[in-house]
Amino acid sequence: MAYRVIRTALLLMGVAGLTAAACSDETEGETDGSGGDGAGGATTTTPTTAGGTGGTPDIPIECPSGDYTTIPTVGECDLLQNDCPPGFGCEPVTDGDWTTGCVAGNGLKGPGQPCVSAGDCKPGSECVFDVCAPVCCPDNDEPCEGGLCNVVNQFGDYLVRYCSYLAQCDLFDPNQCDDGVLGNCYPSGMGYAICAPASATQVGDGEACENLNDCLTNMWCSGGTTCRYTCLIDGSSTVAGEGGCPAGQTCNPNPQFGIDGVGLCSP
Repeated sequence: MAYRVIRTALLLMGVAGLTAAACSDETEGETDGSGGDGAGGATTTTPTTAGGTGGTPDIPIECPSGDYTTIPTVGECDLLQNDCPPGFGCEPVTDGDWTTGCVAGNGLKGPGQPCVSAGDCKPGSECVFDVCAPVCCPDNDEPCEGGLCNVVNQFGDYLVRYCSYLAQCDLFDPNQCDDGVLGNCYPSGMGYAICAPASATQVGDGEACENLNDCLTNMWCSGGTTCRYTCLIDGSSTVAGEGGCPAGQTCNPNPQFGIDGVGLCSP
């Protein structure tokens, strides 16, 4: 019987279609480990449903780069088009080798609606940070319906992109995000900051990271490798995590953020 194993990670993108950015501390980006090869990105042309929304008309979702999954083999369905019969959703499945298959489901909630597990969502969607989210295209955020295509779920060694519906926040304001699941505030790389949950392996300044939410709040996964504090360029704060930098580091502008007055600490 096919089964699924997933791990959710937050991947924030400032450039449409960006999957891997090898950057220095001065021009930070992030990587998702996909290598940007777009494998498995073929789309079908005659779907019966689209985008995991459970009943969308026959309108194929366009993803020019095809860069929404690294699963190498499209099986009986396409993840982005979710082209399965009614009551089934297209999902990653494996009996040793990963592919795609139509999996039965009876969830009723669509994109952006709250959930406890994937079973609450319409077939073909996942429960991402407690919200139902379909597979999506990072080129145009379809079919997120107001969300952003900036989350990856890991299935074995492969990645699939999903929508997220995270709230915006102000960096350095400790009361911006909930104390629970969405407790941290991070630059999104898209001109604003967002509330997001910490990963299970959260680390601090100078420590290794792969995804933004591997780092403590108000930090950035610099170059997709190292956690560094964000900071106020005007020097109005000297406390690390509150707009200042650790001893021996300086606050440098960071065009990746696009947030006025906010830079990144670097040794």
